[in-house]
Amino acid sequence: MMYVGFRMKALDFYATTNLDFVDCILASYSSKTGAKIYTFDKKLSNFIKKLNAPSVPQKPK
Repeated sequence: MMYVGFRMKALDFYATTNLDFVDCILASYSSKTGAKIYTFDKKLSNFIKKLNAPSVPQKPK
């Protein structure tokens, strides 16, 4: 059941974004494995970039 995590993450992306389900599967696979996804789809490309972007620590106030 290795792929259960991918599917659940893809369903989560599908419920919370306006991406197509196939795009959500690709984004899920990329986020779990670190695989590079090549696409002409701007929405998918931007979403994957946001997923893989390192989190920037915020300055303490």
